[in-house]
Amino acid sequence: MNTPEAISISNIMAVKELTSEPPAAGGVVVLRGRNGAGKTHALTAIAALAGVGPGSSALGARDGTGSGTAAGLGARITIGRRTTRAGEAVVDAIDGTNPAQLIDPGIKDPAAADQRRLAALGRLKGTKADAEAIARDLGIDLACTASARTMALRDDLPAFAGSLKRDLEAISRKHEDEATNLDLQATACRPSEGVDITQPHDEAALRGAHRTAYDRVLTLRAAAETARLAAEANQAAAEMLVGLQAPARSNMDMAAAVEDAEARIALSVQLVQTERERLAKLQGEWEQAERYHAAVQHAENVRAAARDSYTPTEAEIRAAQEATEAAALMVERGAVIRDALKRLDQGRGFLVQATEVRATGDRVRGLANSLEALVAKRIGAAEHGISVRDGRMFIKHARGEILFSELSAGERARVAIEIAIASGGPRPLLVLDQEFWEGLDPANRREIRTIAIEKNALIYTAEADDGDLRAEEF
Repeated sequence: MNTPEAISISNIMAVKELTSEPPAAGGVVVLRGRNGAGKTHALTAIAALAGVGPGSSALGARDGTGSGTAAGLGARITIGRRTTRAGEAVVDAIDGTNPAQLIDPGIKDPAAADQRRLAALGRLKGTKADAEAIARDLGIDLACTASARTMALRDDLPAFAGSLKRDLEAISRKHEDEATNLDLQATACRPSEGVDITQPHDEAALRGAHRTAYDRVLTLRAAAETARLAAEANQAAAEMLVGLQAPARSNMDMAAAVEDAEARIALSVQLVQTERERLAKLQGEWEQAERYHAAVQHAENVRAAARDSYTPTEAEIRAAQEATEAAALMVERGAVIRDALKRLDQGRGFLVQATEVRATGDRVRGLANSLEALVAKRIGAAEHGISVRDGRMFIKHARGEILFSELSAGERARVAIEIAIASGGPRPLLVLDQEFWEGLDPANRREIRTIAIEKNALIYTAEADDGDLRAEEF
């Protein structure tokens, strides 16, 4: 074995001696031998040479020997009092690649099984769990969005994404519930039946109209009272005129008599006393006459005022009272309408809030729905026709897009191997455990060999038989 890839294992764990020449064009090499012959130890040593798996620290010298060696694939590991490694692997080893979890996770619940498959897919693709990157892609703050349970799953990207989706859906439902509550509050703010909000409702205008109507009633009532008092005064004046006694002489006659009396007084001292008495009597008559004329004038004035005064009718007063009552009712209705408009405005505010809250909920729901596609993209599932919807894993197939779990075990194995090999370089190396290989039927084994050759890949695996440990190309 002269090629750099040629493998030689000596005195490592249960392996006494094993050699293998990897096929130059790629293919599958099966380590065969009875149980306990060292197949698993040999696979561990091959993985260590390639720089994957538990590494040389998991290796030890065969019992009864002081040292052991594993060489090949461009590297050499020496096991003795101390373990040393020399050289660099000339193959592109694929680490953490147990495709069995992608083929059959061994979980009955379909959604949980697909989540385990996604995790296996991420490992096959070499994708590192990066919860913060997912949060950045979504534009969210994990501290405000993710639950403690979700954050505890941050090292398992599919599980983290599934839990984060449930968190986002819960937030979305909370927003929808809040929006529904705001809708109900808006509905409660609608005007009561019978309230016409188009009617006049300005408080100052309605109160002014009521005051005007009320003042009209007061004016009419005052006019009626004035008319009543005028009528009574007219009657009293008429009765007074009837009872008045006119003076015996006219004013002019009395003036002449006074002058004559004064002349007589001047001419006759003897008649002074008599004339004085007569003068006093005349003066009394004069005063009585003045009072008479004043009373007559007053009575005439009262009667004239009574004739000129306005007397409102009962119909006018009743109409004014009805107008006042109607104005008061309008004031009350205006208050009801203003309250209805205020509540209607509040309702509009609730509807605006509901729209905003619902939009936020829809955006969060959209983020939740996009999360699966985002995770599928991050782990490179889309490159292999794999998508995720509602927690289930789908794959493009000749029958259309179907659930990954509906593929046969062989079809799932082929996809798993293709994904594992595709994540390597120009010379991929894949170490598969014995259980995985033994679980494949002959047709699927041949299919995997074909894939390995197509991709120039090396696949090392194991199978139990009754012979000694050996390496055979499948």
